Amino acid sequence: MNDLYDNLSVWIQNTLSTPNPIFNNLPACPYAKQAWISDKVQVRQFASWVDAYTDLLVKDFDFEKHEVIIFAFPHTTIVPKQLSEIICNLQKMWNKK
Repeated sequence: MNDLYDNLSVWIQNTLSTPNPIFNNLPACPYAKQAWISDKVQVRQFASWVDAYTDLLVKDFDFEKHEVIIFAFPHTTIVPKQLSEIICNLQKMWNKK
């Protein structure tokens, strides 16, 4: 988990939070750094997408405490089409709540 956390920290600091000419010299995500340093990002690591999906279905998440929850799992456990379909289904489910 430390490697994942460290890699995310570097990505947020060096990529998402730095001025980018594509965005008129604004950061790609101007809120990422503050959310990260304010402990508003939760990182959850799983052995597979099935484990992550199960966790999504059975838990209620406190978005007052964490503005962002990152679900990490090996990319070899799912293909992009599956991931897109799962996200669409989750959005439909959450929109009904």
